[in-house]
Amino acid sequence: MRKALIYVAGGVTLFFSIFHLSIWEQFSWSQELLREGKPKHHTTEGFRNYPIVPASPALGIGFYLRRIWSAFNLPAVPESHYLPEEGAISLLHKLKDNNTLTWIGQSTLLIRLDGKVIITDPFFSEYASPFLIGPRRFVDPGIKPENLPSIDIILISHNHFDHLDEDFIEDIPNKENIHVFVPLKLKSFFFRTWLQSCSRARLV
Repeated sequence: MRKALIYVAGGVTLFFSIFHLSIWEQFSWSQELLREGKPKHHTTEGFRNYPIVPASPALGIGFYLRRIWSAFNLPAVPESHYLPEEGAISLLHKLKDNNTLTWIGQSTLLIRLDGKVIITDPFFSEYASPFLIGPRRFVDPGIKPENLPSIDIILISHNHFDHLDEDFIEDIPNKENIHVFVPLKLKSFFFRTWLQSCSRARLV
């Protein structure tokens, strides 16, 4: 079974490597992306840090093969290197009247500030990929989504899989009471995944 998965993963990797090489030129960063009359980070392709840097070389097939290999060969993480979920929830409850910052994992932070609960770049899935291959968690999230306090604000930096978890966004309760702050070109994602069913859209 494992060998079959590796063969399938290899085929998928080869396809995406060829696809990546074929479209790379279309996404070359240049001054041509600048929009007249707009801030320099508002480009024709959405948000770009300014100054716009030259395009990086295309990633080779070796990069993708290493990503697939790592998904099946996770390093051993000593239990002493992370706090069990029960301990994290206990501390969060104990400090409920304080401003706190809790690291959930990757770029996901749970921030309690002046009575508001903020979550950044939510990522709770096992894989940072649309497939069961690719970058994989070393450990579970510090606190599972169902054990989080009610969220008031979501901050999104960009739309990579390990910064914007679609399953989390779709399943989060009380959507109509949450303010969402997103960069350029991500409004459509939130309208597609939830805001179309909300009576009050709170998207910035």
